[in-house]
Amino acid sequence: MRKTNKALTTLLVLYGVLVSLIVAGCDGTNAGSGSGEQEGDAPGECNDGADNDRDGLFDCNDPGCAVRPVCGGADTSSSSDASTPTDSSSSVDTGSPTTPGSTDSTDTSVTTPVDTGTGSNTPTDTGTGNDPSTIDTGTLPPLSDLVAGGCPDITAPNEDFDSADAPVDISVGYDDKTYTFSTPYGYYRPDNTNRDYPLVVHGCWGYTLTYMNDEVRKEYPSFHVEYQKCDNDAQGATLAEIVKQAISDGLRVDTNRIYLTGFSQGGVATFKLIRGFAQKGMFFAAVVRCAGGSETDLSDEVLSKTSLWYNIGNLDFEYNQYEVALTAFENLKAHSIFDSAEETRSEDNVLGFDRITKTFTLNGLAVFRFSEYIDMEHWDKPPYQDGVLYQWMFGQSLSCR
Repeated sequence: MRKTNKALTTLLVLYGVLVSLIVAGCDGTNAGSGSGEQEGDAPGECNDGADNDRDGLFDCNDPGCAVRPVCGGADTSSSSDASTPTDSSSSVDTGSPTTPGSTDSTDTSVTTPVDTGTGSNTPTDTGTGNDPSTIDTGTLPPLSDLVAGGCPDITAPNEDFDSADAPVDISVGYDDKTYTFSTPYGYYRPDNTNRDYPLVVHGCWGYTLTYMNDEVRKEYPSFHVEYQKCDNDAQGATLAEIVKQAISDGLRVDTNRIYLTGFSQGGVATFKLIRGFAQKGMFFAAVVRCAGGSETDLSDEVLSKTSLWYNIGNLDFEYNQYEVALTAFENLKAHSIFDSAEETRSEDNVLGFDRITKTFTLNGLAVFRFSEYIDMEHWDKPPYQDGVLYQWMFGQSLSCR
């Protein structure tokens, strides 16, 4: 009987300890709010769909984010949310690389920006290390010196720009909505009045737009438009109609050089927009996809016209992005169009991450690239900080396919 009572007493003590630990966790003793964290004190936290300070309030509903510009607040402090496009004239990034964590989702509604790739583990920017509006000038090659795999039909005059040549926003109306097209540098110069320019479409949630700053846009003059649609192929068909309307309005868009880029859910959406675009008889010359938790194949027709560069971190696991990327690589390279392609493998380092790239080249044109970043999680900065990516993208044209 005494042995039984002793055992019962031991169990009751252990139960009491367990209850104490649970209560401590629930009352916030070990929560982010108790450690001084605040929603919005790190880049991207105000639209990542995560409760970063674990106080039960998310994104713009949290007082910490409500004052941030991304939520319509007037806060002008230096710790503003990185998802808000910053002044493209900001300083060049020379900060050391850091691998952030992530929050991601697959094919969610466009009205709920969950998959942003700038989750709660993103380090606070102490310099320009996490500023997406900067690029390393040392790696930004001119289009006039194309890497192997560029389209020889493309010519790029050397131009110096001043403030009078800066881009201008032009509104294009379609189906009772308005879309803002930003003109190329030097668009209104008399010497350029007969010149058509490439168009870059930035998918959800527009992060890629901030990377293509003044420096990139002066080197590669082009139109830019943000298209916040991630849901289905039909939105790609609508995009085609918007572009046609822009051309009808007089914008000198080179339809042989329309480019699409997107990260995370925007990466997933690239394949949907590609398909819808093709339904209207239009094709992207090049697509840059970074991560994404679904969409693994494209049609023979698309692959015969559209060049693709797929970028993925080999630690991008939370929503199977890495597995999805590997599946996409196997599906895409299995298409007969690549049977006669030359496959090469290269290794380099971008922002401290070792990168392995497999390239498929057809008739001298690098039409499919797959880059794997070693020890990188869900992040877009290394790919978009690599100047060669822009050189490759702007070096693609339907005239060479």
